[in-house]
Amino acid sequence: MGLLEDLAITTFPAALADFAALHPRVDLEVIVGSASPLRKLADRGRLDLVFGNPSVMPEASVRWQRQVPLAWACAPLFDPLADPLPLVLFSLPCQWRQPVMDTPSRHGRRWRIAFQSTSVHAVQAAIAAGIGVGALLVGNVPAGAVRPSEQQGLPLLPMVDIAISRRAGTDTDQALNSLERLLRRAAATDTPVSP
Repeated sequence: MGLLEDLAITTFPAALADFAALHPRVDLEVIVGSASPLRKLADRGRLDLVFGNPSVMPEASVRWQRQVPLAWACAPLFDPLADPLPLVLFSLPCQWRQPVMDTPSRHGRRWRIAFQSTSVHAVQAAIAAGIGVGALLVGNVPAGAVRPSEQQGLPLLPMVDIAISRRAGTDTDQALNSLERLLRRAAATDTPVSP
C-alpha cells in the first residue's frame, strides 16, 4: 500500500498493527511518500491500495474520500502578525502547498518562505523552533505548538482532500477489504472534519 507521510505519523500505525494482528500470514509492504512518487508506483501497478491524496490513483479507483481541515501552527512566542509572514512549507511537489501560500495573499498578507522540506518531521521541527508558521493536518500539530486564529491575523486555511483508492480488480481481496475498513476507522478518529 501507499501512504501519504502526513497520515503515516498519526494513528495510522495503530491501524497497520491491527491489520498485522488480524492477518498474520499476509505480507504487507507499506510505502510512505508524497503524492507524485506514489502516483508513479500506482501507474506501474505496484500499489493495490493508496491512502492519501486522491490524485495518486485514477478517479475511478477512489472508494472513499473526505475533506479535512489544515491548521496553522507556530511556536508560542511566534508573532502571527509578522510582516512579511515567514512560512514553513512542504517542498514541491506537495499539492497542498499552493493553496497554503494563496491563503495569506488573498487576505492582503505579505509572506516569505522561511523553511521548506518534504519531511513532516522537519516541518514540525521548524514550526516548534519558531522559524515560521506552517499549515498541518490537525493531528500533526507538534506538541507545544499553538494554533493561531483569524483574530490573531491568520486567515482560515482551505480544506484538503484525503482518500482511499484501490487498484482495479482487488474488490474480492479480503485482506485489502479489512485494511480499507481499518484505515477508514482510523481516519474517522484522527482527522476531524471541518471545525
